[in-house]
Amino acid sequence: TETEGASVTLVITQDGTGNRLFTESLDSNGRMLFAGGTSTLSTSADAIDIMTISFIGGIYYASLSTNFS
Repeated sequence: TETEGASVTLVITQDGTGNRLFTESLDSNGRMLFAGGTSTLSTSADAIDIMTISFIGGIYYASLSTNFS
């Protein structure tokens, strides 16, 4: 269940192979918007990205920070 004002933070780590993709099925409905318009994960092996998602007014707002090392 979606809760107004709720937030979640995901730490996304590529495996040793890398090149894994993130697919947001909500995006096709225009319900997930990304800061700067980008939802592309780092693809190098063992890359670490952090995504924070907030649910406000029926829309998911996501911020993606990439390539922590």
